[in-house]
Amino acid sequence: MFRIKKRNRDALIASVEQALEARMIRRLRDHFEPMRSKSDEDLRAFVRLGKERALAYGVCSPYGISLYVGIMAELGADFDTAGAHPWPAELLQDKQMIGNDKVEFICEHVFEMNRATQRTGSR
Repeated sequence: MFRIKKRNRDALIASVEQALEARMIRRLRDHFEPMRSKSDEDLRAFVRLGKERALAYGVCSPYGISLYVGIMAELGADFDTAGAHPWPAELLQDKQMIGNDKVEFICEHVFEMNRATQRTGSR
């Protein structure tokens, strides 16, 4: 039987989490203009806040957490509690949906809303 010592497992988990954070920081800088000027530490804190909130809504995959962080970047870090965007907040509270499905649905609709705004705003 193959065994991994706890300290080695913990080190591996920490390494994977750091790599995920680094990828999300790059994604934020690459895709969200307001995030480009923020420091690595500010973005790391933003990503960690997003991860914490995503987990609270049952979003637990790296992909889902990344989407949640992207939604935060687009709608605001407190989009789920501020009241400016009630429909995503309500959807996140839905106990009938799986966490990742919630953020995928929100992400698709936010993307569509942005495309519609760009079409009407560019005329």
